[in-house]
Amino acid sequence: MGVDRALSTEQAVLNESFADLPAGVLVNSLPASQRLESVLNQGIGSRFTNHPCGFFAEGEAHWYAQNNIDDSGQPGDTFWQLNAFCRLPVPASKS
Repeated sequence: MGVDRALSTEQAVLNESFADLPAGVLVNSLPASQRLESVLNQGIGSRFTNHPCGFFAEGEAHWYAQNNIDDSGQPGDTFWQLNAFCRLPVPASKS
């Protein structure tokens, strides 16, 4: 039996500018210049077990949370992803 866990944070910044367009002009309803910034937090936890007969099982939980730090008005998002794995031993064939 065992347990594993990890946490991480990543930050991304996008500076977008259409230099040939005057300020105030919209491109596809977006301003000609904008700065977008987001932070992605991730958490992963898992638990696994190995039985002497050969049975193996593992469960994982992944958590993601994105926070937007700009004035675009876009909300962040949070969600979970759950994974399950198992393996049963296959009896050896007799030839």
